Amino acid sequence: MNRSVLLETFSHPLQAPGALTVARSWVHPERGPVNCPAHPLLAGVAERDGFRVRTTSLTAPDPDGRPHGTVFAVSYQDPLGPVRGLAIGAHLGDPRALTYAHRQITAWSSTLRTRRILLLSPPAPAPAPGTQSAEVPGRPIPGGAPPPWRACGCAHRTLCPAVDRAAHAIRAFQAQSIHVALVGRPVWQVPHALPLTAHEHSLLLPLTSSNAVTELDPPDPDSIAFVVAPGSSIDQVSEILARLRARFPRIRGQHPDQWCYTMTDQLNAARSALAESDALLLCDSGATPATMAAVEAATEARTAVPAHRISTLGRLHPQDIDVAAITAIDTTGTTTLVDALSGLGPLSVVRRGAHSTTVASHQPVGAPRNDQAGR
Repeated sequence: MNRSVLLETFSHPLQAPGALTVARSWVHPERGPVNCPAHPLLAGVAERDGFRVRTTSLTAPDPDGRPHGTVFAVSYQDPLGPVRGLAIGAHLGDPRALTYAHRQITAWSSTLRTRRILLLSPPAPAPAPGTQSAEVPGRPIPGGAPPPWRACGCAHRTLCPAVDRAAHAIRAFQAQSIHVALVGRPVWQVPHALPLTAHEHSLLLPLTSSNAVTELDPPDPDSIAFVVAPGSSIDQVSEILARLRARFPRIRGQHPDQWCYTMTDQLNAARSALAESDALLLCDSGATPATMAAVEAATEARTAVPAHRISTLGRLHPQDIDVAAITAIDTTGTTTLVDALSGLGPLSVVRRGAHSTTVASHQPVGAPRNDQAGR
């Protein structure tokens, strides 16, 4: 691809001064039509920088016509597709815009390269044991419009029962005067997102790390139980539980079938992708479970990579994507981001996800099920 890159300048009868012209496509005299999938990126950046922008398809200029503008362009031959490139121009009577257009083509053409995108695909929560589907389209939620995400990280349109089951287990233990350790540090939301009263919250013993177990001082060591905080990563929860069980061998606990693995899956997918990447690109307008997991994974020593958060394509900078492999999340519209990057060099897109499924327990017919039993 690099050997086919051509940086060129040509005259064109552009419109009057006052606006930049960004090409959706243009015609090269030898290569023919040049597609510009990254034109929304160039247009967004120019608008961010205060320019009025016109996007259009540029035809070949009439050799006998009088040129009124200059177009700065770059093109390359995609080994697996058509000729692609970028083109931006300005009227001859607008020197500021001409200088800017030349600078933008120089900057973005320097990022042209073969690139791989590892697109994080949020795992779909599995159905609860005994149910057929995790989604019930159109099912109304009592109490009006809910927030888009549950405290465990699942979408509200799903039937994930982890939050309600955690609250039920806490109440059941507390009704027996058992001290409840709330185990885990939620990646998404916070422990008090559980549907509990202020008094019920005040009785909890939060354990957000294994070190906190040594500081735990329940009034009765034989009357303690644990419940997993929805939204926690189960690998961290398992580490805390190992120390908790070692210190309190008679501890009771919430049944593991009631745990939610959504954030564990999100973290594992992000860790796997980031281990193969040079940067993390978050194209979103706010925090989501997927972005929270990716940011946490990006700061871990084993997968530490620079993270760039943008709300629109216009917030992207050349240095953000001038690498060979990128882990990306786009909650604003995946095709927009991927399409733009496909215009900056040959692109391979791989969806990366992780999915855990709780298999219904097999018990003898008539055997009692105790969700709060066992160590």
